[in-house]
Amino acid sequence: MPAYLIVHPAGQRREDMLLEDDQLTVDFTTGWAIFHDGHGICLALPAELGAMIQRVDEQQEPQDQEPAPQKE
Repeated sequence: MPAYLIVHPAGQRREDMLLEDDQLTVDFTTGWAIFHDGHGICLALPAELGAMIQRVDEQQEPQDQEPAPQKE
């Protein structure tokens, strides 16, 4: 299930949000992050808020990971 964590910058009086829905998508347009679900737009965030948006549902498979390069 798609899930996005929205973290607001320190100093703002806003709580972090977790959005998740089977049909959740996000579009980034000029100055906006717009979240859609099966019913339409469910949240729109202006870029000027400075919030960080992170997709948190994706799990990396161990075979997809490579070891860090060794320093010589």
